[in-house]
Amino acid sequence: MIMGKKVKVFQLNDCDWWAGYDLESVKVDYVKETGVPPAEAFEDPHELTDEEMEACTHYGDADRPEDPPRTFRQELNMMIEAGARFPAFFASTEY
Repeated sequence: MIMGKKVKVFQLNDCDWWAGYDLESVKVDYVKETGVPPAEAFEDPHELTDEEMEACTHYGDADRPEDPPRTFRQELNMMIEAGARFPAFFASTEY
């Protein structure tokens, strides 16, 4: 958390979720990291609700299949506790 700002998870399109403090900075970082043009990158981008954070399942790192599934909330908390820098990749159906 930076100066009282809360880290949130944003769904950017049908496949990708990123974590950050606000949608605009997440979108900028997403385009920079993926190279996907903004006109093609986003499809109804939005912050996940508290309900979605508890209902959505994160299946962990593909390189660590032994990790148990977690809620998006649990995964975000683990990222924050580990000192992740934001904006950051959070999840994708493409991996």
